[in-house]
Amino acid sequence: MASILNSQLKIFDEAVEDNSITSVNYHPYPEENLQKGRTQTRFNVIVKDTDSWVNFSRAYLQVKAKITTSAGADIANENIALNGSGYCLFERAELLCDNQVIETVNHQHIGNLMLMLASSSEDYYKTTLSNTGLALESDTTFTSTGFVARKAKAAGSNMMEFTLPLKHMFGFCNTDKITRGVRYEVVLTRNSHPDMIHQDNAATGDSEVHIDLCTLWCPTVQPSIQATQYLENKLNEGAEARLQWMGRSVYRSPLFQGNDTTPTWRITNNAVKPRHVFIGFQPSANQNNNELSNQVFDHQNLTEISLKVNSETVPREKIELDYNAATKSVGRAYKLFQDYKNVFNNESDGSLVSEADWSSGLYNIYHFTLEHVDPNALYNGAADIEVRARRTGNTAGYFFCVICSEKEAVISGTSNQLRMEMM
Repeated sequence: MASILNSQLKIFDEAVEDNSITSVNYHPYPEENLQKGRTQTRFNVIVKDTDSWVNFSRAYLQVKAKITTSAGADIANENIALNGSGYCLFERAELLCDNQVIETVNHQHIGNLMLMLASSSEDYYKTTLSNTGLALESDTTFTSTGFVARKAKAAGSNMMEFTLPLKHMFGFCNTDKITRGVRYEVVLTRNSHPDMIHQDNAATGDSEVHIDLCTLWCPTVQPSIQATQYLENKLNEGAEARLQWMGRSVYRSPLFQGNDTTPTWRITNNAVKPRHVFIGFQPSANQNNNELSNQVFDHQNLTEISLKVNSETVPREKIELDYNAATKSVGRAYKLFQDYKNVFNNESDGSLVSEADWSSGLYNIYHFTLEHVDPNALYNGAADIEVRARRTGNTAGYFFCVICSEKEAVISGTSNQLRMEMM
C-alpha cells in the first residue's frame, strides 16, 4: 500500500499562486436588430470578436420583458405571471460556431426545467436560479407559492429582468474552457404567448409578452505573457484542442389519447452516445393554454415505465410504481432521479425536488442512466430509444424526453486560422 504525507505536515511546500490569467472582462453583444415589443419571433446574438479568448461556459443572457395587453397597455395587478422562469420566453434555442450548428434544443423551456430540477440544489435555487425568475410551484392553483412570487415580479406590467446562464440552455456551455478564432452565434425563437403566460380566466384575456432587451454577456480572457506564449506555441505546432460535452436534445411524443393505457413511443433521434434520458408526461390541455401551467408534470398513475435502447431494456428490471396514497411506492423511481447528480450518495448537497413534490403530480420526472449499458448495444450507429409505459390515468397528453449524449469537437489550425470540426 502506498503512503502519503498528510497535508498538515507539508510545512515546507511553497504556496501555489495562479498568475496565468491577467484579466477577465465581460463584453455585451446585443441583438442588433431588436424590435422592442411583442412581435419579433427570432433573436440573433453574434459574438464577432474572434481575436480574443472567450469562455462561453460563463456567458449569460440579459433579458428584460414585461406582460402587457396586445395593444401594449399596462395591466393592473391581476392573477397573471410568467409561466416559469425567464427561459420560458424562448421555445427553441440554437448555438452555432462558424455557421455550423453545435446544438439545437427544441421545447427549450420544458427541457430546461427538467434538467434544472434534476441537477440543482436548494441553495443554488435560492441564489443563482433566483436571477432566472424560477419559482417552483407548491400546487397547481393560483395561490401556489411559485405563482404568487412570479405574479409579484410581473405586477402592474413591471419590467422584469432575467440573467440566464447559457449553460442551462446548451450542454456545450458546460465546457469551462476558452476558445479563440471562431465565431459564435445564439439564435432564439420566441415562445407562443399562451406558453409564456400563466393567468386565471378573470385576468386580461389578450395578454402578451413585450421583450425590451436581449443581450449576451460573454467573458474575454487575457492570459499572461507566459500562458499566451504557451498557447500560441501549441497552436503553431499543430496541436488540437479537444472539447467534450454532454449535448442535449428535447423531443415531444405524438398525442396519446386518454384511453391509451399502454403508451409506447419510439423516439426518432440521432444521439450516437446517449448517457442520460429524462421522461415527463404533460396533459395536452397544458400546452398553449395560458390558464394552465406547462411547467409541471403529471404522474397519470403510471404503474410501470422502462426504455428499450436498441436491444437493451433499461433498467434491466422495469420501474414499477404505485401512486395510491394508501399503498404509495415510488422510492426506486425517485432514487433513480436523484442518481443523476449522485445526490443519493452525496451527503453535502441536496436535491431541489423532494419526494413529496416528485410524486405529487408536479415534478414527476423519470431518469434513466445509460452509462453502464453494454457499449455494443449503444454505439452501433444512432441509439433507437423506445419509451414503454403502463398507466391507469385517463388524461390525453404528451411525453417529453430529454436525451443527454456525448459530443466532441476539435479546434485546430494556426493561431490566426482556427476552425472547429465536430467529431
